[in-house]
Amino acid sequence: MEQAALLLAAVSAVLSMVAILVSTGTAIRVSRLEGMGEPHEGLTAGSPAPRDAIAGIVPAGQESQWISGPSLIAFVSPSCEPCGQLVMRLNVIRDRLPQNMLFIEPELDGDKSLRPLAEFEAHWVNDASTPLRRAFKSFGTPHLFVIRDGLIQDQHLGADADRLFDSESHAGPDGRHSRAGEAAKVG
Repeated sequence: MEQAALLLAAVSAVLSMVAILVSTGTAIRVSRLEGMGEPHEGLTAGSPAPRDAIAGIVPAGQESQWISGPSLIAFVSPSCEPCGQLVMRLNVIRDRLPQNMLFIEPELDGDKSLRPLAEFEAHWVNDASTPLRRAFKSFGTPHLFVIRDGLIQDQHLGADADRLFDSESHAGPDGRHSRAGEAAKVG
């Protein structure tokens, strides 16, 4: 009986918090693909980059360049408001972005792509049947992965991804920062 009372109190507290958030206009939102896993999942830092998946989507002959990096793989969706915010934020910091950038959207329907919002160079592909999402274990949007030296360097779920492009402390192999993206987060 005591456990039932505790459970009822916990449910009541959660419902009260949700009511307060809704009444103040706070959005409660997690974008996720049904049946695909939780949004916080994904290949972790230090995991090998999924070479076969990458080789199947990047321009022919550039596979090793993308695997060695720095490269950015971003899973986005036109129906995801934070994804649009991410693209707009990347427009602002475009000179800190890596040269190799790939944006993966679900199968596009007409004008429902985020691509027209982008003021930076990137490859855009459709992933209607989700093999790329499965390879990266990415089931929420926006979900970003930085690849360097054949490994997942870092990943981030959400629109506030500036830390992935911290140019203050990260230089390229020649010790300099460049527009080619050598400033992508290392370590």
